Amino acid sequence: MDYPIDYTLYSTDEIIELVGFLHLLEQEHAHPGNIPPEALEAAYKKFRNIINNQAEEKKIAKAFEKQTGIRIDQMIPTRKKSTS
Repeated sequence: MDYPIDYTLYSTDEIIELVGFLHLLEQEHAHPGNIPPEALEAAYKKFRNIINNQAEEKKIAKAFEKQTGIRIDQMIPTRKKSTS
């Protein structure tokens, strides 16, 4: 899948982390409960640290949702608690 990331903005290692996070969300969406909440949390924290720009994060989240139907904020356990 071609994820909605501007690959020119990030290092190879950062891209691997970003793509890994989005892929993890897809796996959890397809098979709920298979990914430990702690793993989702850790991947989300890395995602946030790499993006480090709220506008860019929202842009990626919106494009990812449009592509996959998956809302990042609904997949992350702590985000669910704070938005519910």
